[in-house]
Amino acid sequence: MVKQNEPIKLLKKLIFIAIDQKNDLWDDTVVSEDDYVEQLISTLQNVWKDVEHNIATTRQTQKHNYDLRKRVAPTDSKIGQQVLIRKDVGSKIAPKFEGPFPIVDIERPNATVKDGRRLRIVHFNRLKPYIPVSEITNNEQ
Repeated sequence: MVKQNEPIKLLKKLIFIAIDQKNDLWDDTVVSEDDYVEQLISTLQNVWKDVEHNIATTRQTQKHNYDLRKRVAPTDSKIGQQVLIRKDVGSKIAPKFEGPFPIVDIERPNATVKDGRRLRIVHFNRLKPYIPVSEITNNEQ
């Protein structure tokens, strides 16, 4: 029957055996300080290059994946068109859009909207074309 602590004791013994073997290997090889420093510098430079390469590769992959998700849907918005602006945060029963506001300028992916006396720059992802109620009722008839 195996006792509860036996696997831990066995693991400790294996670790100490591995450490002893490694120390024996180190004792056999005598390296001067200058050689050790040169070897350490070259190893660190290689590691540094590998890390830079991995970071660059990862950055490109993440940028590509981000750009796939952040494309702006093509719209046929024109200057003077009325649009609604989606609010950032709201309660459950509050309106999700405010407006309508006329588009004053378009510089993709943003549009400049006249909000009363001031101009607001809004991303197209937050804009929705405004359709007056009269047009909706005329289309149903």
